Amino acid sequence: MNDKDTAWKYAFSTEMERKNNLRLDYGSVEYEVIPNTSLEDLLNLSNEVIKIHIKCEFEFDLKLSSLIRRCFSLSANQVKRMFEDGIITITSNKPPQKHKVKDGDMILIQREGLSKSINHSIHDIR
Repeated sequence: MNDKDTAWKYAFSTEMERKNNLRLDYGSVEYEVIPNTSLEDLLNLSNEVIKIHIKCEFEFDLKLSSLIRRCFSLSANQVKRMFEDGIITITSNKPPQKHKVKDGDMILIQREGLSKSINHSIHDIR
């Protein structure tokens, strides 16, 4: 009988993918963000810098921009602008635009910049 945890480990192993010359389709992988924190919740925090710690057992080629868009219901343009303006960064100091989410990543969000960016976007819509 196969061990479920081992099967999952190999299913998401980039090493196995490379060794066996595989192309894995991560597009259909479902994931859950816990706790489910809204953009409004973030804006109501008192912290100047909001830190989000990523815990993810498996690497499945999830772009940081996709995660941010899904979690906070933002458009691709809003997220792109926030990356460019330094409102959302990661502790590795790599450009966040193409960053793939990994276990242990720390996302840093400037609360005041986030608030201004969201308010600016709302005014653009009107």
